[in-house]
Amino acid sequence: MRTFGLVVLISALLAHPAISEEASIEVSEISSKELRLVLAEGGWVVVDLRGIGGWLEGQYEESPEVFAAGHIPGAYPMGIEKFSDAEGVPLTNEALLARLQTLGSRASTTVRPRAVTFVLYGGDESDPNPWVAAKQLKAAGLEVVVLLGGWKSWIKSGGARLRLIGAREAAELQRGEDTVVIDLREDWDYASGAIPGASSIPLRLLPQRLEGVLESRAGFDPLRSSLLFYCYGLDCIRSQTASIWAAREGYRELVWLRGGIDAWEAAGFDLWTEPSAEEELGDTP
Repeated sequence: MRTFGLVVLISALLAHPAISEEASIEVSEISSKELRLVLAEGGWVVVDLRGIGGWLEGQYEESPEVFAAGHIPGAYPMGIEKFSDAEGVPLTNEALLARLQTLGSRASTTVRPRAVTFVLYGGDESDPNPWVAAKQLKAAGLEVVVLLGGWKSWIKSGGARLRLIGAREAAELQRGEDTVVIDLREDWDYASGAIPGASSIPLRLLPQRLEGVLESRAGFDPLRSSLLFYCYGLDCIRSQTASIWAAREGYRELVWLRGGIDAWEAAGFDLWTEPSAEEELGDTP
């Protein structure tokens, strides 16, 4: 039923006057290799068109299941249905721009549509959604490219995968030997309470400290082992920023505890705290 609805929606989008009249507009492509080179640069907004829903209009807590299971680091989810209104009518250019201005991972860091180039991707080369959305963005006068081969090509080419998880899955991974947990908050926040076993690396110090932390973890494989990042809470994007950097550095398996330390505490899990001077010295006779 959902598939049928999407087929009808895509047909409606293609029939939209602003799109059909500009059917001859050429949409450029970008390869996975090219995208990896520009991933950490400003001016690019990667949009994942797989799944239903998205991080829009104040709805930043829930993620499409397929997006949470793995996406390009730094990407934002936006289902193809978000290019239409509640009745399935394609958005006007003005309405589309207004909606895109709410795209982001939190309300305070959203997109400026006319100041960026959108990179759209779907499941694979047979997925029509990126091309449908690209035509609509082009008709609105925006810069856009489509990732050649979509998500399937990205992974096949060795691109990094970022997963979004909750506290319970983080607890399971934290106990495993193949995951390194990184606390991206400031050192003093880490000392006051952290996930047991996590290493403290404030985001600004990640390039300087990460290698040293990983050297102490025998058997860590940047292609197969996981880096699990967390920060303060849902409104913190340090983990997203760290994942973009880590992807460019060649780490493949990345994990973001989306709710941060807030989610960990809310789930009732124990916190490690730095021992006080008295506790380190022990009782004196």
